[in-house]
Parts: sequence; C-alpha cells; structure tokens
Amino acid sequence: MPSAANRVLIYDTSNLQCELLAASLERLRPQLEVKCICDSESMIALLMADPGWVVIVSDPGQGTTASLVNSLRTRSIEVPFVFLLPEGSTERVIDALRLGARGIVYGSDNLSQLAACIDRVSQGQVWLKHVNLGIIFDRLAQPGSRVPEVSGRTQLSSREEEISRLVAEGMSNREVSRSLRINESTVKNALCHIYEKLGVSNRVELTLRVSGNAEAESA
Repeated sequence: MPSAANRVLIYDTSNLQCELLAASLERLRPQLEVKCICDSESMIALLMADPGWVVIVSDPGQGTTASLVNSLRTRSIEVPFVFLLPEGSTERVIDALRLGARGIVYGSDNLSQLAACIDRVSQGQVWLKHVNLGIIFDRLAQPGSRVPEVSGRTQLSSREEEISRLVAEGMSNREVSRSLRINESTVKNALCHIYEKLGVSNRVELTLRVSGNAEAESA
C-alpha cells in the first residue's frame, strides 16, 4: 500500500474549493496523489476500503464533520486528520482537537506549511505550529477535569505513564505493544483508563496534556 505521506484526501462540501486546493497541492508536490470528496458517505466508503490517507477537512464547525469522524471511530478506522481553520478561531481549534485533529493549519498560512503539516502527521506526529498552546491547554483542562494528587498531577500508574509517553511520541497502539512487549488489547484498554483519568477524549488531547506536563516540570 502506498505511504500516507503521498496520499491526500480532501473533504469539503464545496466542490470548487476542494478542486482548487487539490490543484494547488499537486502543483507544489507533483508526487502527491490527491482526491476530492464532497459527501461524508463516499468518504466513509473509501476509507473503509483503504484507510491509508491523510485527510484534510476544511471546516470542523460543520455537523457533518463530527458525524464523519464518529462514524469512522465506530468502525475502528484510524486516519490522520488535518483541519483548515480561519486564524484566531480558538473555539474551532478546540472543536478540531476534540475530533482528533493531528494537524491545524490556518487560512493565513502558505501552501508549503500545509504540505509540511501533511508530512508531519503522516509520520504519526502532531502539527500545531501557530496554535496558542497556552490557551488550548487551559480550555481542554476545563471539561471533565480530574482531581489531582497533592503534587498537582493526576494519578496514573507507572505503566499508564509509559504508555502515555509513547503515544505522545506518535506511536500507534501496535507500536506501543511491541515496544513494551504487551498485547495490543492491553494498550487499548489502558488508553481508555488514561483518557478517563486525565479527562481527555483522544490521542491528540493526550499528547497536548503530556506535553503540557513536561513543560511544567522543566520550568
């Protein structure tokens, strides 16, 4: 199967906007395979058959986007999402992260930055280059927050902390299981407990939380 780094799926309800972005990416990166899809049913059908894409979504504020992401999750389909947002839209950044975005690119960014973001998320990393992480940390910490220990940290077991760290480094469940020599199902179950304890809902929020703790400890 071709690498996701060379395959981009653009989801936009506007066919014109979708085609314009696709043409621009193909001019910048001729090696990219770029497809446009304007309806969620076609997107789900394609990703069920072939999940090896980086998916670009133009507006997470649309209800169809949340429905699309949830439909993929119920089918255990994991793909890296990049969201295109207007600059300064903190609420939409929060919405995108809660939907599991691995990359955020603003409309004021240039095309080369979008291409760099695609490269990064296809490797399992997170791209939040121009996002104000201080605001994001504060907002993500509000709902479902857990009571911390006296030290100020939420209680995780040593194994859960190890799994959290590896996931934050961009490892998949399978890679974590191989690294720690445990079953993949054990990793999946541990992540469910970690999400509950930390009050997060996906890998991106977990990565942000782990990064925030690391910054606090080094300060």
